[in-house]
Amino acid sequence: MKRASLLGIMLLVTGCWLVWPIPSQAQIWKRLQQKAEEAAKQKAEEKAAEEAEEAMAGDSDDGIADFRKLKALLPEEAAGLPRVRAEGSKGGAFGIRTSKAEAFYEEGDRSLHIEIVDPGTLQGFAALGYSWMQQDIDQEDEDGYERTLTLDGRRAYEKVTRYDGTIEAELSTVVADRFVVSLEGTNVPPEALREVLRSMDLAALEEMAKELGEAKAELTDFRVLKEMLPESIDGLERVEASGERSSAMGIQISQASATYRDGDREVRLKISDMGSMQHMMGFAAAWMRQEIDRENERGYERTTRYQGYPAYEKMERLEDGTTHATLQVVVRDRYMIELEGTNVSMDVLRSALEQIDLSRLEGEG
Repeated sequence: MKRASLLGIMLLVTGCWLVWPIPSQAQIWKRLQQKAEEAAKQKAEEKAAEEAEEAMAGDSDDGIADFRKLKALLPEEAAGLPRVRAEGSKGGAFGIRTSKAEAFYEEGDRSLHIEIVDPGTLQGFAALGYSWMQQDIDQEDEDGYERTLTLDGRRAYEKVTRYDGTIEAELSTVVADRFVVSLEGTNVPPEALREVLRSMDLAALEEMAKELGEAKAELTDFRVLKEMLPESIDGLERVEASGERSSAMGIQISQASATYRDGDREVRLKISDMGSMQHMMGFAAAWMRQEIDRENERGYERTTRYQGYPAYEKMERLEDGTTHATLQVVVRDRYMIELEGTNVSMDVLRSALEQIDLSRLEGEG
């Protein structure tokens, strides 16, 4: 009986082995390749995070306010309430860095929270987190009101909510188009919040913003970038060229671009000074945060180096036979050079890159 059971088990295992799909060499290789790519991506992201943390370690030259200086502007007493706690921090990842200081005041059923925020490298996007910066508000009902207003020449936002005998009040303003100062109180009337805000040394914030602004590198004139565009590329004549400096919500970018064409062959070239966006280069060029090396019957893509600078190449053949090539290079974590070609080889884009004097970008800013 035992022998039969053992034989049955052996036959069952053998049968399962015979019918179970055995992975091919190609499948095994593909799985190993996927694992390697995932590991490389994770390693690149960890390295980027470490570099960002190292960059944040210094307070003097990263263009972000020292939270200790912000903390010094928080009053010891506010609206008749003693300060029970004060703290500050600088944080971020992947080049996004912000700084803030905050204090808490309490006594009985009355409390107040004051916060000073330097959006830092997210300065241009700060308005996205404060909708009142982008619109005029004036609403009121039996429970309270909210409105935008001007306090001492600065745009501000005020909101009051009443419920069960409790008053919740908010007051926020922007100083020097950079720092956001916010006050939130419970059972502290809005008039008291205004007085607290007026008592704070906002002039020190204005001076700090000026110093931080002067420490920033000047945006490269787009005319300088335009001069770097070659007249022709591999027999393709330049058919148009343009340059511009754009600014919106604190985001400043300078760029020049040109198009080269000969029949169905075309190259588009753009040189950009990312300006206030340079700390987010890792997001603008996602390939910088990973190592890429892929290839199939339609083409390839990979990360590489060009004259020591991080670069990215992608070549693909579309179903209609058209080829599309992409070449990007990042210089000094600030300048982005982008080339896109239709029906041209990668060598054509590389030759175009050789015509650009990248050493000029080393001396800019």
